[in-house]
Amino acid sequence: IGDSIIDGDGQYKAVSMFATATETLSVADFTVTGFKGIAVGVENSNFNVNRVEVDGINSTGAGSIALVGFGAQNTVTGSNTSTSIRNSYVHRLNGSVGGFGILGIFVYTADDASLDFTLDSVTLSEIQNTDSDAIAAGILVMGGIISGGSSSEQAADLKNVTITNIRAQSSAIGLGVVNYTGSADASFVMQVHNSTITDVNGGNNPNVSSQGSRGVFVGGGG
Repeated sequence: IGDSIIDGDGQYKAVSMFATATETLSVADFTVTGFKGIAVGVENSNFNVNRVEVDGINSTGAGSIALVGFGAQNTVTGSNTSTSIRNSYVHRLNGSVGGFGILGIFVYTADDASLDFTLDSVTLSEIQNTDSDAIAAGILVMGGIISGGSSSEQAADLKNVTITNIRAQSSAIGLGVVNYTGSADASFVMQVHNSTITDVNGGNNPNVSSQGSRGVFVGGGG
């Protein structure tokens, strides 16, 4: 998409930011390739992305959040952050990656925090995981699970989003939403306009309860 290329050489994140829910990271007009873990992501920060391509070729997983194109999370108690991803493309995230698997976009909130996110003219394709126990997903939205259960709020607006060619040995998901709150409350509101999910193909591992193919998956517990 852009003339500039950031190559992580299979060892590094391309762009990341950790803050206290008052900072903003804005990125535009470049391509990321060969990254480790998350290509472009923020923790506890506002996040604006425009015209960025994530090409997963020569990329490797790292940690429990294994291989991710764009990632945003907020765990600052009582705070709200926003994420906007526009005119961007994530593709060729392929490998055998455990943990949370291979995800085009990952959004997470916990600890009484909230996060609003907008996707507009975004394509997620060729996201494929050959690990026998971990998932592949175009978009995965989670609340409270990593913290062991806590309150969270999320609001999403998806426009002109294309999710296609998602494959996994266990569970393949186009768009997934999972909240675990313990004794707290969770809220998730999503609007979707002019978007498509096609070619989602999961495996049949009997040891994985969520195995199979799901264009849209919503689950939770408390």
